[in-house]
Amino acid sequence: MALDYRGFGRSEGSADRKGMVKDGIAALDYLERECPGRKTIVVGHSMGTVIAMQLAARDQRVSKLVVMAPFTRFTEVGEWALRQWGMSPLMARLIAGGLIPSGLDPIIAASSSALPPVLMVHGTMDPIVPFEMGRRVYEAYRGKKDLLIMEGYGHMDFFRGPRSVLFKDSMVSFFQR
Repeated sequence: MALDYRGFGRSEGSADRKGMVKDGIAALDYLERECPGRKTIVVGHSMGTVIAMQLAARDQRVSKLVVMAPFTRFTEVGEWALRQWGMSPLMARLIAGGLIPSGLDPIIAASSSALPPVLMVHGTMDPIVPFEMGRRVYEAYRGKKDLLIMEGYGHMDFFRGPRSVLFKDSMVSFFQR
């Protein structure tokens, strides 16, 4: 099942963090009704890692988790983006801290107890979410974990290029364990 949370893709409404998590829980409820007894693997990419990590931290129905290009905190990735656009570090920190509310940050969810096994994937040349943020989420994760480092890869190209076979094989292996 693929989910377009509110305000994205073909879904109506406007995105907000709590609503995104509610959409994820509604998706789990739907799967439980339509596919009773089946295991659920939740996959999230970039902003979708917020929902995926929150579901894994809150709901035992998530049996495995895959997160691609996870970021640590909303304010931190906002500050990083502002710096990439040329803003001074101090101004970026002040603006990100003042405009971006905290809450539902992936690194906080990663420190929850009773987390399912996770496969984290991140490209070392990601221009949207720095690889170091993904590494920090991985280090904070308290469940069983694997990290696939996609050397030289960016934000959305894991399925292409010379290492795409490694990505696909890692996913299949993780799903089959």
